[in-house]
Amino acid sequence: MGTASLEQLVIDDDIYERMLRVCEGFEVSTDTLGLEVLASVGPNRQFLAEPHRLKYLRREFHPAKLATRLNPEAWVEAGAEDSAELASMRVKEILAGLHEPHLETRVATELAYIAALAEKA
Repeated sequence: MGTASLEQLVIDDDIYERMLRVCEGFEVSTDTLGLEVLASVGPNRQFLAEPHRLKYLRREFHPAKLATRLNPEAWVEAGAEDSAELASMRVKEILAGLHEPHLETRVATELAYIAALAEKA
């Protein structure tokens, strides 16, 4: 008999979302590379704070929903919730938002028949 974890499904969804984003690829052009900005910043300044970099970071980077970028102290102060706890909260949100499906009578009857056969087996 198989088992399933709704929390694991949420975690897997988060992982697959990251994988799909990487598979989409990233635009590499003269503008996205920002070589002029790199040259103007030089070795003694923070390149990541430049408006050019922030523009492309916001477009290309989509953080994982179940991960934190907080340092350990801030993470503990924020409640120290790990991915499993965040996934559990997400499952509760999803389930709370579910509504009774509106199926055609024919479809509902067929599903009930299939479920009854499965219970007998």
